[in-house]
Amino acid sequence: PLLAALALPTAVNAETWYLLGRANKANNWTVAMPNEEQCESEGKRFLNKDNWKGDKMNYPSYICIKGK
Repeated sequence: PLLAALALPTAVNAETWYLLGRANKANNWTVAMPNEEQCESEGKRFLNKDNWKGDKMNYPSYICIKGK
């Protein structure tokens, strides 16, 4: 049952988008998103330096990629 539960979300959600964020050469993130709109929205939020605490990043960037 646990294996089936883990496999179910990928089987149900055939369209997953991935937000790939980069702060610099050493700091990269990949986050699964349910749709393109949310991916773009979160990407714009990621770029806003006012959302970050502590040291501000230099030249953050992101891209949204459609998964299988």
